[in-house]
Amino acid sequence: NSTVDFGGVTRLEIYWDFANAPTVKEVDENPVPGKIYPHAYPDPTAPKTYTIRLVAYSGGTACVDGTTQTITVYPQPKAAFNVSASQLCYGDIVNFTDKSYAGSSAISKWVWDLGGGASSAVQNPNKQFNDSGSFITRLYFFNNDGCISDTATQSLTVYPNPKLLLPHMITVLAGGQVTLTPTYVFGNELSYLWTPPTYLSSDTAATPKAIPDDDITYQLKLTARGGCSVTDTIFIRVLKGPEVPNAFSPNGDGIHDTWKIKYLDGYPGATIDVYNRYGQIVFRSLGYDKEWDGTRNGNPLPVGTYYYIINPRNGRQIITGSVTLIK
Repeated sequence: NSTVDFGGVTRLEIYWDFANAPTVKEVDENPVPGKIYPHAYPDPTAPKTYTIRLVAYSGGTACVDGTTQTITVYPQPKAAFNVSASQLCYGDIVNFTDKSYAGSSAISKWVWDLGGGASSAVQNPNKQFNDSGSFITRLYFFNNDGCISDTATQSLTVYPNPKLLLPHMITVLAGGQVTLTPTYVFGNELSYLWTPPTYLSSDTAATPKAIPDDDITYQLKLTARGGCSVTDTIFIRVLKGPEVPNAFSPNGDGIHDTWKIKYLDGYPGATIDVYNRYGQIVFRSLGYDKEWDGTRNGNPLPVGTYYYIINPRNGRQIITGSVTLIK
């Protein structure tokens, strides 16, 4: 911004650190008004003061004038941060931890770009990622000296969760084999883990075979790319062969008062027909939710031998035999 009453400024000399280096200068033999002269100072470890001197000449070097200004250079703040996870699953929460170097004064303002259009002004924010894909997160800040930091960045990858649906329950005859087959699965790079492994041909197969001895519930953990997983369960009901007593005593003593057929409750479609010695039906039932108490239409039947036909269905053969009513 140097001027002269007439003519023009013919030479400029700039001393960027006049107090400490009075002979080191930058010279411009063809200055023009408004010209900008950039200069970068080294990054100090603490605030440092510099005296800048500008000397202007006109008429060759015959006329000269100088001026000085003092500036303070502050250490350059440097942004840095950590993330709790750089690879995560849909719905996970990421914690951002500020690790910045504030410079010569405390941070006065944090400016976070948390990806996906989310921002924050707190020191250590967090965000739940409900979109899958790749995200760039950024941080810069201002300190109390008015300095702005550089910008730190970190990339995050959010993987979609796999999808899984298992049948709620399947049945198998005791000693029989059943294949555990998910109703629906979706995802990339899928791996399977069935627990417990009891009775299974493999606990890592997509569709293992099971030969269970007793009722059991299996859980399947389906894991996809990025370690994202989902679980579901399936109940296996083992239909054991009905155990039919050959006698019972409905005398009200609380012991064997009803004809209790073990495991028949696992066959809801079973039919039970009981006949007297004359071929007359004395008891009939679809399913066995109420055990026979030795009566017919509410009237006690005489002691003796009765004959039954039980059709369990569900792949089992019809069972026939006799039962003795004792009192």
